[in-house]
Order: sequence, then structure tokens, then C-alpha cells
Amino acid sequence: GEYPCDGPGVRRWFQLNANRLTIQGAPCLLLQHRNVTTRRMAHDDIERAHVQAETFAALVATTGEAILTYDMEGRIISWNPAAER
Repeated sequence: GEYPCDGPGVRRWFQLNANRLTIQGAPCLLLQHRNVTTRRMAHDDIERAHVQAETFAALVATTGEAILTYDMEGRIISWNPAAER
């Protein structure tokens, strides 16, 4: 499992894996404790970007104001329902 393990002024995430194994007939437990902060922070950034994009898309779709987007050559590439009306 993954869990936060923050230090003073720093955010960190770790992953803990536990696996059973047998060594010379004796049961053992192998624990792996891995710092996954970089991957977790990137995942959180992507998740926030998706939420922001969905919020922006909902705002554009429901506003009463016409909104159009253009490409670099000045061609209209999308418009919202208000612009269609």
C-alpha cells in the first residue's frame, strides 16, 4: 500500500510491500519500503489538471456567452452552445 510520510516542510509518499517466503524451511516475511514521492506527485498533478479541465469544459458548455476557439491560422476549431445560437 501507499501512504504519506511527511517530514518537516516536505511531502513524501512511500510504498510498502510485504511478501511471504520460506528460507531453508523457515517462514519469513520480506518487507520493501520504497519512496514513490516523484511518481505520486506527478499522479496528483495530472489528477488536478483533469479536474480543472472538466470544470473549465463545464463552464464553457453552460455559459450564456459565446466562446469560440481558433487555430494558429485563424480558423474556428470549436464553439460552445451559446455561440451556436
